[in-house]
Amino acid sequence: MGAHERGGGARPRRFTYATLSPLSGAGWMPGRDTIARVAPWFDVLAARGVEVHDAARAIYREFALLDATPMYDRGELLTAPLYFLPAEDVALDDQALRRWASLAGAIGGRPVCPVAHTVGDHPGRPHVIVADDLGRVFPVRETGEDFLGENIDQAMELLFHGLEPPPVRDGRWTPRDDIPGPAAPREDDPLFQYFPPTEAEPRYLRELGLDI
Repeated sequence: MGAHERGGGARPRRFTYATLSPLSGAGWMPGRDTIARVAPWFDVLAARGVEVHDAARAIYREFALLDATPMYDRGELLTAPLYFLPAEDVALDDQALRRWASLAGAIGGRPVCPVAHTVGDHPGRPHVIVADDLGRVFPVRETGEDFLGENIDQAMELLFHGLEPPPVRDGRWTPRDDIPGPAAPREDDPLFQYFPPTEAEPRYLRELGLDI
């Protein structure tokens, strides 16, 4: 019987194994709090006129500075590593600010804040991942705007499963309805075969209340 079916106060599963594996490998664990470490970065963003809203702060608190690398590769952009900010190779120049402002305009004027980046189309030019003040997550790409998820959890599930994000057109998009959810046992996860357990994982899985 899986932990999600047992009594005894086991917590519901938050991530699929495809997402939990790279996160735990990067050092994430429940209750992680890095807000004090990244406070100087907030000052840098504010000096450039970027609002660090509550939704962005929540992402930074839990995931800042993690380099999460999927353990499989389909050769597509969105199976690339996900690097949570701060990061030295993310530009805060006028061009970047204009692109973020353009995205904000495309989604109804909601303020956006950078929270992560992934590999871009050209060397040395990463795609920045931003969150708006509602917690919705978007990649800033040269080819246009896309929608990753209603929150960072959904965005990571889409990214780490190698799914194509729906495009943003005229401020609208059609969310995918096939993003894997965390409810099923990991043996039922179609990507479980790609993720052999590592010695480091049992502790994280136990803290999540999961079977190993």
